[in-house]
Order: sequence, then structure tokens, then C-alpha cells
Amino acid sequence: MKLSKTNLLPVLITGSSRGIGAAIARSLSVAGFPLLLHGRKPSKELDTISSEVSSHGVRCATVPFDLSNTADIGPWVACEIRSALNRLNADGLSGLVNSAGVGCRGTLDKLAVDALQKAFAVNTLAPVFVTQSVSPLIRNGGAIVNIGSLASRSPFPEILGYSMTKGALDTFTATSAAYLSKRGVRVNTVAPGLVETDLHSKWRTGQKAERITNTDMFMHDPVSILSPEDVADCVSFLFSEKSIRITGQRLVVSGKYEYKEQCHE
Repeated sequence: MKLSKTNLLPVLITGSSRGIGAAIARSLSVAGFPLLLHGRKPSKELDTISSEVSSHGVRCATVPFDLSNTADIGPWVACEIRSALNRLNADGLSGLVNSAGVGCRGTLDKLAVDALQKAFAVNTLAPVFVTQSVSPLIRNGGAIVNIGSLASRSPFPEILGYSMTKGALDTFTATSAAYLSKRGVRVNTVAPGLVETDLHSKWRTGQKAERITNTDMFMHDPVSILSPEDVADCVSFLFSEKSIRITGQRLVVSGKYEYKEQCHE
């Protein structure tokens, strides 16, 4: 896949120590992008993905930070991100992938205040303020990709809070795309269905897994369950020259997903 003209500059990927974020890091490193790899804290997983992408011959640096501390995102970018760019001898970024996220389970009658606040902090406010702080570093022709969810527009009562955070992220994508277009920076959302990650594996195998499956929220077909690499391929496309006319869009990646009925407590 032919890369965009900013391909020699790094991409910052939040939530890249595992799951979808790690798959995106692998995919973009194979494509030749240097990377800034983010995780909530220094970890063996973050070191492992850093070593893995370095083996592809690209430069990378790790920039751990707890994104739930939204008030400190600006200083983190000003200090740690700029320092990492200096270490990579880069004067800017090719783009940003907002991949970090947390779950938030509970129907309307059981939704907890603290869980919803944390979900909005990480899933919505963090992408807003990371983008706000990082976008001046993104060069003309760069790209921002937000990892959304099919749930943002599908009525899943048991993940009401999570769905709300991703719905707000969809709005942010469309609005920031309009604002940043004057600088030649594109902003899009990749909205996957059910992805086989650690988080969703625990969800599907928990106490309610049998009942959830029986509601046919997902067709009984392996194609309906995505791999992190399926999502990463779409992100790589949005960083390629083949997508230079695409901005403000929500790219749904759902396999053969089919919503049939709501699930209730």
C-alpha cells in the first residue's frame, strides 16, 4: 500500500500495549511509520510491542501516561511527546490514532456514576484533548483516526455507558474533521463490531455470556467476530494515499454482524 507523503514522520498510537492498539502498531510499522507507543503505564506488554515494531526497522519510543487524568494531557504532550519526537529526530507527526479505551457495563437502572465518568474520561475526553494538544504537530497531509464502535449507533442496553462515549466520539470526529481540513489533516472513525481482544473475551465468557449469545446479538458465524488485525488494516488504509479524499467519515467494520433483538436484564 502506497503511503501518504508524511510517511517519514511518526504516528502516536494511544492504547498500543495490547489488543487493537498493538495490532495497529504492527500494521503501521510494517508500512514504514516510526511510532510513539502509548500505554497507561510502563509495562512488559508495552516493551514487547516496542521491540516487535523495532524489529521491522522503524524507530519508536514509548510514552506511557494515564489518560484518565485529562487535565494533565496538555503538559504530557508538551513534555513527553515533544521529548520523544526529539529522540526520534522528528519535527512533527504523520498522525494520531486514538485507540485507548475502557468498557462500561450496566443498563440504565444499574449504571454507576464512577464507571461512567471514567469511561467518558478515557473514551471521549482523552481523544478530544490529545487531539487538541497533538494536532499542531501533525503536518499537512496527516491523518487522525479515532477507534469508535458499532455500539455507538446500535441499541445495546447492557453497555449504555460505553455506547454513549463512542457516540460522542463520532460527533467529535465529524466536527474536528471540518475544523482541521483547512490544515490538510483528515479525521475519521473506524467503528468495529465485536473484536476478539482480552476485554471482549472476558465479556463473552462471563456469567451472562450464554444469555447474551441466546439473544442473537451476533450471528453464530466466525466472520462476525473480528480480529484486531481486521481493524488495524482499516486504520492503515486511512493512513495511505488511497484515502486522501476521505475525511469526517465513520468506517464500519462489522464482519457479518446482524443486530436482531435487544438484550435486557
